[in-house]
Amino acid sequence: MLIPDNKLISDGYIILEKYLKDNECIQMITSLKKLGVFDYTHEASAGNLLCTSPELYNFAEQTARQLLGEGGMQLSPIKAFILDKSIENNWYIPWHQDLKIAVKQILQVEGYTNWTLEAGIPHTEPPLNILEGITTLRVHLDNCTKRNGAIYILPKTHNRGKLTSSQIEEAVTNETALCCEVQQGGVMIFKPLLLHNSPLSQQEMPRRILQIEYVKKELLSPLLEWH
Repeated sequence: MLIPDNKLISDGYIILEKYLKDNECIQMITSLKKLGVFDYTHEASAGNLLCTSPELYNFAEQTARQLLGEGGMQLSPIKAFILDKSIENNWYIPWHQDLKIAVKQILQVEGYTNWTLEAGIPHTEPPLNILEGITTLRVHLDNCTKRNGAIYILPKTHNRGKLTSSQIEEAVTNETALCCEVQQGGVMIFKPLLLHNSPLSQQEMPRRILQIEYVKKELLSPLLEWH
């Protein structure tokens, strides 16, 4: 089930329907529930799931190889977490690029800027070549539609580097946005520099997504460690 790598390079995203069968989705949700990721009084809901579940780490590695072939074999999963959007647990994120990575400690290293602590975890904006080397995969555990918060993207905007706020505004004004509706069991692969936004959910139907981030680990400064 290899996906053409040239489409990811040219467009910045790929959508593949029904990567997981219905019973595999149910098994995945059951496994995630056992980890406590849908219990927001539980610390697992905010952590990196790859650190707590060897089973999920193996799934992440296998999925990259199956979908991206030789390219996937060069990638290592570095982070996995749940995006559980509903009417009760709702959020809106305006047009943006994903510019931050999570590391184990704050260090003043050349090229790494905009340090923050998010849920107690150090985050930083790394050099452009690292952001270009990251690939994000979203496994849809529910049907994801316009009504329950499917993301919108601007195709091909990932190859323009880090964009300023005025450049983002210009792109949003002049280019056509695409709503990424994906059925349960489908996956979306995209580059983090691709412009995207996350609208509010407008209905009760849940929109649970397992997001996994991959990178060529050798890209990170030897002074830092991935969280």
